[in-house]
Amino acid sequence: MPYKKYRPRPWIYKKPAFDIKERDPFYNSTAWRKVRLQYKKKNPLCENCERHDILKEGRDVDHIIPMKQGGDKLSYSNLQTLCRSCHNRKSAKDYHKYKKEQENK
Repeated sequence: MPYKKYRPRPWIYKKPAFDIKERDPFYNSTAWRKVRLQYKKKNPLCENCERHDILKEGRDVDHIIPMKQGGDKLSYSNLQTLCRSCHNRKSAKDYHKYKKEQENK
């Protein structure tokens, strides 16, 4: 069966692959990986969903107080396990709050 040769389509934008190393090398550190793994073993469910009596697997270990706002990087008291939707919601809220603080300065 004949086939068409691939032709590049320059009008279609290809999103570059996300590289976490460029964002913050802390998330690739051995210390963070160990703490994250230990915390996730102790708290496998989404802590936000649990407060609302919903049982969902926690996929992300999140800093309650973001590091750029002075939160402790490796302290268990500043960590929480969240499902993907809760993590995205919290991260967006933190981002907008941080932006407003920067505009007011």
